Amino acid sequence: MFMKRILILFICFFCYYYIMYAQQLSVQKFDFVETDKTAISDKTKMMDQNGLLCALIKVKTPLQRFSFDVGSLGIIKTEQHKGEIWVYVPEGVKRITISHQQYGVLRDYDLGLTIKRGKTYHLQLKHKESSVKSSWAIDFSSNPSMADVYLDGKLIGKTPTIIQDLKPGVHQYRIVISDYAEVAGRLDYKKDKPLKLFADLNKIKSPVVTVGNVSFNMVFVEGGTFMMGATKEQSNPEDNEKPVHQVMLSPYYIAETEVTQQLWETVMGSNPSFAKDPNRPVNEVSWNDCQLFVEKLNQKTGLVFRLPTEAEWEYAARGGNKSQGYQYSGDNDLKAVGWYRDNIGYPSGPYHNVKSLAPNELNLYDMCGGVWEWCQDRMGNYPAFDQINPTGAPTGEERVIRGGSWKSSVWGCRIAVRNGESPESHNNCLGLRLVLQSFPTDYFVYNKEDLQ
Repeated sequence: MFMKRILILFICFFCYYYIMYAQQLSVQKFDFVETDKTAISDKTKMMDQNGLLCALIKVKTPLQRFSFDVGSLGIIKTEQHKGEIWVYVPEGVKRITISHQQYGVLRDYDLGLTIKRGKTYHLQLKHKESSVKSSWAIDFSSNPSMADVYLDGKLIGKTPTIIQDLKPGVHQYRIVISDYAEVAGRLDYKKDKPLKLFADLNKIKSPVVTVGNVSFNMVFVEGGTFMMGATKEQSNPEDNEKPVHQVMLSPYYIAETEVTQQLWETVMGSNPSFAKDPNRPVNEVSWNDCQLFVEKLNQKTGLVFRLPTEAEWEYAARGGNKSQGYQYSGDNDLKAVGWYRDNIGYPSGPYHNVKSLAPNELNLYDMCGGVWEWCQDRMGNYPAFDQINPTGAPTGEERVIRGGSWKSSVWGCRIAVRNGESPESHNNCLGLRLVLQSFPTDYFVYNKEDLQ
C-alpha cells in the first residue's frame, strides 16, 4: 500500500511538472493570409512527395530550435528565416505538434481548418520564459535546417541541435547540407558561457566559365570522407590499388566533362588531337602540356584552375557523398557511362563527343573510359593510414593518370584503376579534366557571424 501511494504521488508530480512545462508554448493566432503568395511563388514554392504544390505555414517567432509534426502526412521541409520558420506541408493537415527543447511541447494543436495546397498560413507563437534552467553549452541552427553538424571532426547531429557538456577550449565545427556551401570555423568555448551559432547556408550554383566563344560547366563537389582504393566492388584489383585507406577531402569544383578540343584550341591556339572534332575530348597532350594550358586558362579567366589530385579525381568519380558504390563512375554497366574498346569501335579511334553517355551521381560525364585523365600527383604507393587532402607521393618520375580510355578493357576502366606516365608522354589516349580552386588555402568557408 505504501509503495502504491508513492507511485501515485510520483505520477501526479510528473504530470503537474509536464503540464507546467508544456504551458510555456501556445498559439496566439493562426489564419490563412490570402495576400501572401509565398507558397506559389516560383522562387519559394515546394512540391510534396506526389509532385503536388505544398501549403506553407509561416511560424512567427524570434526563437529557433523548434521541431514540428503533422502526423502521417509528414513535414516536407522547414526553413529558418528572420523572425519566422517556414513549414512546408502537404494538403490535408488539420493539426500540428510544436516542440522546443527549452519551452516544451504544444501537442496536437487543432488548426481549426484543413490546410489547402498552394496557400500560405501565418501562425503566431506565444511563449513564456521557461522555469526550467537551461544547461546547454552551444546552440547550432541553420537556414535551411536539418544540416549535419560536425564538431572536432565528429558528426553530432542535425540543425537545430544543442551541444551539452562540452570541454572548455578551442573547437572546430562544420555545418554541411547537400547542394549548399558548407560553413565551418573555430569557436572558443568558455565554461558556463553559452554560445549561439546560426549558419545562413548559400545554395551552390555550378559556375559556367566562358573563354572566347566556348563555355563549360564546373560542378560543386561537397567535401567528405571516403575509402580510397580497391574497395569490395572493385573486381580483381592490382597491388597498387591497395591498401584501402580513408581520405577526407574539403570541397572543390570539378569540370562536368573532359577538356574538349574546342576549349584547348581556344586557349592554346592549336589542336594536337588525333581524330579532330571540337566536341570530342582533347588528346595527345602531356602532363607538361596540361600545366601550360592551365596557366594560360587562368590568365584568360582570372580564375585558379589546376589538375585534380588523385584523391579528388577518385572521390568525384565515385559520386562524392551521393555515391551508390558502383564499380564504374555512375553505373555497374560500363556501356552506359563510358566509351571503351567494346563499344567505341576499336581500333577505329575516339570518335565520340563528350556527354554522349549517362553521367554519374554528381552529373559528371565520361570519368571512366574516353581518355585517361592526368592528375596533379606523382605516382607512388598508397599509405596505410588516414589522409586529409592528400597530394600524392613526395617524389617520383611519373605522374598519375586515372579513368581508363577508349582502348581499355572493362577491367581497365574500373574507378580504382590507377597508372603512371612520364610527364612528357602524349598519345591519343591521354587527356585532362579541370578542377577550380575557389576556396581559401584550408578550403573552408568561414562563418562571418560573431559568436555571442
